[in-house]
Amino acid sequence: MIDLPILRQIGLSDERRTLVAFTSSMDEFAASSLTAEGLDITVELKPQPFRDQASWLEHLIEYIRTRPNLQLIVRIHPREGKTKRDPFESRHLQILKARLNGSYERCKIIWPEDPISSYDLAETADLILTSWSTIGLEMARCGVPVVTSFQELSFPNDDFLRFGGEIPNEYDATLDASLRDTSASLEAIYRAYRCFFMFHLSFALPFDDHSLRGDGFQPVPFVMPQEAPTLERLLHGPETTMEVNYQRMLTSSRVDFDELYKYEAIRIIFQFMGIQEHSPVCEPLTVGGSVELHDYEEAAIREFTQRDVKSCVVIATERELSIFIAGQVYRKRSRLLGRLGMLLSSICPAYLSHPAGTKSSKATVLQNLQGLT
Repeated sequence: MIDLPILRQIGLSDERRTLVAFTSSMDEFAASSLTAEGLDITVELKPQPFRDQASWLEHLIEYIRTRPNLQLIVRIHPREGKTKRDPFESRHLQILKARLNGSYERCKIIWPEDPISSYDLAETADLILTSWSTIGLEMARCGVPVVTSFQELSFPNDDFLRFGGEIPNEYDATLDASLRDTSASLEAIYRAYRCFFMFHLSFALPFDDHSLRGDGFQPVPFVMPQEAPTLERLLHGPETTMEVNYQRMLTSSRVDFDELYKYEAIRIIFQFMGIQEHSPVCEPLTVGGSVELHDYEEAAIREFTQRDVKSCVVIATERELSIFIAGQVYRKRSRLLGRLGMLLSSICPAYLSHPAGTKSSKATVLQNLQGLT
């Protein structure tokens, strides 16, 4: 079995299921608290399963110790360490280092100074855990299951961001339940996108119909933006931009994506994450050479050769993508992409073919992924 490169790098195995925990920096929490105080907003203190983030991580380490089939990666927020702006460690980081100074079985702690991308770590995850970090919402948009560990900020308790529970036993039960089904849901992704929009973009209006053209230095004819009436109403009335966007979301109907739209949306993620040029985790290998092909890959190659398929062929399993283009196979071990590949198989059957002798729950062949060729 070919391990995920990032797991090899940090000394973990692809044979076990992987939980990735992301801490938050305390300056974010302090800034939110001061903002609420300045705006005279009372923040409700909700019951928490853990006293602080250090206690949460200590609990996770013990949780993993009692479950031999699991492993844990802890990503300490990069801003806690020294930066060009702040050449010193945060007090919170010093506390974490003092509390988490041991060697733990099947657990790896990635400190701020470690040159490892948080997004590469997230791609290996069967389950993502956060305190109140926004990376949870980012990954929920990619179909990754997420469990939150603190009721501190305004994230909802929904199927795309599931709060673990108010006591540690409830939290453990939520982790166990979440690990029983880590498949992606189009409905959950849809709600995660709407939540992301309200949290990050609801204070803005779209002016994509009014942009500079050419080299950016030459004057362009003025075009009245479509949002001009809304902007005028906001400038002269009591409404806020957030209220306008919120009402638009309430009155908009549920978007029933047609088959092609669903396929195209997920294909874009494949193109971005699955076969980036010079990607260190997606290496091209020559088909028929020294590459050891899986049985279902050989079956797929035979099938599509017989059918004279000219475009690329993508084979998705729960943990791996194999992209065949012009006699090359780009194989990437990615739970995130494999999860989306299995989702794509359920919503766009017209673009799929299952190779002979394989089960669709284990291997799905995606053909005609225009844009990848």
